[in-house]
Amino acid sequence: MEEKNYEVNKKYDEKILINVLKNFDKSGEYVVEPGRNEIKKFEIDIKNNLEKENSKKEKHNKSENLETKKMINIKKFKQKDFITNFFYRFKGSKAKRSYEYAKKLLEYKIKTPEPIAYFDDFVNENNKKNSYYISEELKYDFTCREVFWPEDIERDKVEQGENYKISEETERMLAKVEKNR
Repeated sequence: MEEKNYEVNKKYDEKILINVLKNFDKSGEYVVEPGRNEIKKFEIDIKNNLEKENSKKEKHNKSENLETKKMINIKKFKQKDFITNFFYRFKGSKAKRSYEYAKKLLEYKIKTPEPIAYFDDFVNENNKKNSYYISEELKYDFTCREVFWPEDIERDKVEQGENYKISEETERMLAKVEKNR
């Protein structure tokens, strides 16, 4: 029996996500400069999903007026070589593990972007297989980079001068982390 190579959160329309993946290389906006992996953000229409949810709520007299657009992030993982592909058969792909770990973090009440889906070996329009992890876009006050590599932040402050922006709350948190090192 072959293992399923994708999973989609029931709140989302699989067809919409597949269409976005098919056009990944031609659309979307880079979140960070592409390197080994690529992360892009996309706006999707979730109207169909909302209509399903609202029809369920109307049955229970709980109708809400919600936005029909949602920003999502999609991480496209580097293509795997033969050896890596062999080991991923045992421990699961990075896309699948990202999806499962995000669900686990949410179970433990640790704030993380909502996992939407993962697709392994998805064949794009160029007939190349890639793995993808999809999550909601989450607005954040700071990144792991600011916590674990504060020297990079200091360098950025010097390079960007008064154009560098960081919230006062983040500055306080970073000062506490630095104090407790």
